[in-house]
Amino acid sequence: MSGHIASAASTDWNTPEWILQRVRQVLGTIHLDPCSNEQSTVGAVREIRLPDDGLAVEWDAPTVFFNPPFGSDKARGTSIADWTAKAASAKAEQIIGLIPAAVGTNFWRRDVWGAAKAIFFFNGRIRFVGADTGAPMDCALV
Repeated sequence: MSGHIASAASTDWNTPEWILQRVRQVLGTIHLDPCSNEQSTVGAVREIRLPDDGLAVEWDAPTVFFNPPFGSDKARGTSIADWTAKAASAKAEQIIGLIPAAVGTNFWRRDVWGAAKAIFFFNGRIRFVGADTGAPMDCALV
């Protein structure tokens, strides 16, 4: 998520400002953040916040940035694969996602390797805002 605080009990982690600065360099204005919340610093023109479902809306804005929940959302029956599938099929002109760099997974094979125009792998595990340690996995911007 683009604004939730990370904790051991949560899969909702804030995007660090230094990453958002680079995303804004590429996208300019971020028109849609489908994974937003009250603490978000993304600054998108349109934010989708729970209980509204960012997977249920059209991603037809010119630019989209998404940092989805990295685990399963048991309440909604969704996972990271649902978010990458949505991004791969969206009508937006440009989309950047901050996702786990799980390069051998089905969602990477299906949605990232064949669809991404660029992939940036972080050198080391990033520290999400509010987290006491680095991410438990490597991450990438796609």
